[in-house]
Amino acid sequence: MTFNEFHAHQRRINTDSKGLNIYTDGSKMDGNSDSVFVALQDNTQLHEWMVKFQPENSLFQAELLAIYDAIIWAIEQNVVCNIWSDSMPSLLVIKSLKTTNKTAKTVQTLLSQYPNITIYWNKAHNGHLGNEKAYQSAKRATIEETALNLHKLVSFLKKTLEQFSLGSWNREWEEGTTSRHTFGVLPKVALISRQWSRNELIFVTGPR
Repeated sequence: MTFNEFHAHQRRINTDSKGLNIYTDGSKMDGNSDSVFVALQDNTQLHEWMVKFQPENSLFQAELLAIYDAIIWAIEQNVVCNIWSDSMPSLLVIKSLKTTNKTAKTVQTLLSQYPNITIYWNKAHNGHLGNEKAYQSAKRATIEETALNLHKLVSFLKKTLEQFSLGSWNREWEEGTTSRHTFGVLPKVALISRQWSRNELIFVTGPR
């Protein structure tokens, strides 16, 4: 299929699904995220793939990677197949021609090159066999699998750097010998904007 023909709408899943269908899932429990897909041929399980990520990796990363790896596996099988995902955020970023996400852009390229693979959105926990198998695999992956070092989100790196900087700043502030009057009012450094009047600022920061 061409990328513009990508299906991001819900399609009714027949409980007697024939052919090869791959069901993807991602989850985040107890701080750990994981990614899985389960391949069924005529409702008989053929293959299962799962991986667990580091705590700092997001559910979005896990769900998007599940779709990507399902496509790679489907390409290797060289058969017509449907890939099902209940992650609307992942499907929307894949569908967007303006996306800057590298994984999504790779998925776009693969879908345009392999018309035998089609992606559909389906509602989570709809009782379908494939969905339930993927969900159970996702729960098991958080316990059984070894965490994979997936690249960290920029937001996580910024938060880590901010926490480190604030920690250093607070230690210097607590151990300092100057501006102790201000320290009595503001004993902790924080990145919070305070709407103080001019007189209040003079009282807090003025010489003593």
